[in-house]
Amino acid sequence: MSSEATNSPVDTISVLSPEGERILLNREMAIRFAPIRSKDDLDSYLAATVHTTNPFDSLSDFGKQRFLDSLMFNSNGLASFQFADLEYELTPTDIYKILYLFGMQHLVPKMKNARIDTRVDEVLMQKPEMEMRIEENKILKRGGYIEPVLPIQRSCGQIVMGFGFGSGTNACDSDKDGYRCVGTGSCKKSANFICTSNC
Repeated sequence: MSSEATNSPVDTISVLSPEGERILLNREMAIRFAPIRSKDDLDSYLAATVHTTNPFDSLSDFGKQRFLDSLMFNSNGLASFQFADLEYELTPTDIYKILYLFGMQHLVPKMKNARIDTRVDEVLMQKPEMEMRIEENKILKRGGYIEPVLPIQRSCGQIVMGFGFGSGTNACDSDKDGYRCVGTGSCKKSANFICTSNC
């Protein structure tokens, strides 16, 4: 995902720790199997839960409508949303229940002004310590010789594997708060929005 600044190509090889790989896989699976991945999915969900309570009902009527109107989807799922009402009206637990529907529950810690009521809220606000840690002192064998692992470089929502070997996983922590998805792989500054790694 790019922002207004253009990322230049880089020649690096990056390796994630086993815990980092697990976190990325969990995120990818959450997004892939999210109940709501499109506007049609959202409309179906809202129609199916019209006579029952759903997580969106935790918001005020105005906050709910503003949040739902802010949702932007693409072929990857939820690409962007406005978070001010989530953060202003809800606890991290309530926010988790909503973002879970989109496979975006990992974004709860970005809601820094959410009201903390319980120990669960406190835990949900903690970002995994090793989230994107690279194993240090690893070496990779390429073309018959040994190259040291270079620091991670992030470009367009991907962990870049340079030297012509292609790009790595598409789930690095490139969700950008203060940005809105304005097109495939393109985020623009916009207060109170998050441009997700799906953009």
